[in-house]
Amino acid sequence: MKSRLPEGFKSQSMNSVIESAKRVQVEMAAAEEKIAEMEFCAVSGGGVVEVTVSGDKKVKEVKISKEIVEDIEMLQDMIIVATNSALEKASDYHDKKISAITGNLSIPGL
Repeated sequence: MKSRLPEGFKSQSMNSVIESAKRVQVEMAAAEEKIAEMEFCAVSGGGVVEVTVSGDKKVKEVKISKEIVEDIEMLQDMIIVATNSALEKASDYHDKKISAITGNLSIPGL
């Protein structure tokens, strides 16, 4: 069975779509690489705990002020707050950059 293209369909327009998709794919890969190299920092407890994460959402550094070391439970809570905040910053930046490339298209898995 032979398939037919819709009447008025131009193969040039399909080629244009394919080229656009390839360009977007290259731009997204470059953006993903650049974002992975970036660092995002957040603090909690008024600067007592500082957490730095990479753009690919890996914890890179945790700084803790000596004054808080005596209260372990509070310290643990502050580390969680700062880590989650830094990861959220990285995620928001990633989403913003990818959305700018894809033109706000809803692409599954991104």
